[in-house]
Formats: sequence, C-alpha cells, structure tokens
Amino acid sequence: MKKTFVIGIVVMVVGIISFSLGLGNGGGKPIYWDHGFDVEKGSQGQSHSRRVKQFSNIDQIKLLSTHAVVIKRGDVRKISVRYPQKVKVAESGNTLMVHGSKPHTRWKIVLFGSGFQRINANDGRTVITVPKNAKLNSINGSSSNSVRENDNDYLQLNDITAKKISYSGTGDVSLDNVHTTGNLVLTGTGDKNISSGIFKRAQISASAGDINLKSNQFESLSARSDAGDISFNKQRIQKSFTAHSDVGDIDGKVAVNKQTKITLSTDVGDKSLFGHSNSDYGNPYTKNPVRYRFSSDVGDVTTRK
Repeated sequence: MKKTFVIGIVVMVVGIISFSLGLGNGGGKPIYWDHGFDVEKGSQGQSHSRRVKQFSNIDQIKLLSTHAVVIKRGDVRKISVRYPQKVKVAESGNTLMVHGSKPHTRWKIVLFGSGFQRINANDGRTVITVPKNAKLNSINGSSSNSVRENDNDYLQLNDITAKKISYSGTGDVSLDNVHTTGNLVLTGTGDKNISSGIFKRAQISASAGDINLKSNQFESLSARSDAGDISFNKQRIQKSFTAHSDVGDIDGKVAVNKQTKITLSTDVGDKSLFGHSNSDYGNPYTKNPVRYRFSSDVGDVTTRK
C-alpha cells in the first residue's frame, strides 16, 4: 500500500511538471476537430500549410469563390502564387485560375473554457506576386459566399496595372496605386477603399458598406452605396463624378475651377455646398464642364473646397 502511494505521488509530480512545461510551450491552445483533431497554430488559429507555384505567360487572373486574396507587384521573374492547401490554383491558357475553398465549420475544444465551440474555419490568404514588367489584361473576381466571416473574404490590390478589373461578391475591396486603361467595376457588399489610382471609367457600388476615395484620377466615376457612407478628398476628375447613397451621408472635397459644375440633392437630410445650403454651383454656359452630381435618399450631402 505504501509502495503504491509513493508511486502515485511520483507519477503526480511528473504529471504536474509535464503539464507545466506543456503550457509554457503553447500547450494551452485550443484543439480543433476539422476532419480529425488539430491544434491551433499562430495568433489567428490557422492550422493550414502553405504552397507556392509559379506561372509564365499569364495576362489574366480569375478569382472564383474569392477568399482573402492579395495581388501585388514584386521582385519576381514569374507570377508567383502562395496559397493555403485548400485553395486550388491552376493555369488555363493565359489565365491563372484561383478557386477559393468553400466555407466550412470546425469545432474547438477549449481546455480551460466552455468545452466545444463551433467556429468558422479561416484557411488564410492567397498572395499573388506579379513581376514588375508584367502586363495584365484583366483581373476578375467573384465570391459566392453568402456572408463574410471574420474578415476572411477580401480582395487587396497593390501597385497593379491592368486593362480592366472587376469584382463582385462579399468582402472588402482595397486598391492602392492601381492603374486601369479600361473599365473598373466593383460591386457587392463590403467596403470599397481606393487610393492613389488612375482609372478611365469606374463603377463602384457597395450594398452594405462604405466607399472611401483618396487622391485618385478618373475620367468618369459612378459611386453608389445602398446602406453606407461615401467619402472622398479631392479627386482629379476629367469628365464626371456621380455619387448616390440610399441610406448614408456623402461628404467630400471638390477641386474648383471654371469648368466645375456641381449639383446636390437629398430627400431626407441636409445639403451643404461650400458652406451654403445651395443645390448648384458653376456657370451653366461653360463648355465641356466637369460635372459633379451628389444625391442621397436619406442622409446628408456635404461638399467642401
């Protein structure tokens, strides 16, 4: 009996020491059930591996079931794609096809928590790096996800030039230093953040998000938000800038010269045109005016110099 007691004490002490060492080396992380047990890795709970592929002779990028995707220009010889294991990457002619993984559910077992918890899986982002001298004809993205969870669904473009860019679906879209010689078309839910870009014709809409524009150049621009705000600093507009919000404010600055023609309207809300409650600005007889038309069904419309 005494011998058994001593052995029990020894086993308990060893267990406590092992348990403490385990906690000190990340052993307190949650355990997941995702077609088998897995342990949380990294600060975001991502337990996926990463893969890399390179492609030549690509001038089109097509994103399907878009998850988190970043497209950027970098110091590479070929288009390089770094992606999670559940994402499918393939080449079809001169088109790079990226199929995002469908949303799925994992169960988390919390050691010092409330037991089982149902969570949405985060399979990480895909990063596409384009050579500095590459010329892209098009970037097309579409997301079939019905909802956006934990910011896992977004599109980010940095230092990219393409003839045309289009995106439709859930998630936020961020464009920084992007140049298109054709059409830019962004639709769907989520915020649209565009800065330091040069575009010819652009159509931007957010059914459940804000539109933020900073220091861009457009030949013509149409912006619409169903349930969100539209904000902008001075944009370089060559022909026209139209903005409408069903429920939300429009607030921005306009570069004023003799070509400027501005019209404001709101059904329910205040309007302010350079600090006054006027609805129009500019000479009606000006030839080839640069037209600004800002309107809101429910919300304020404010234009400043």
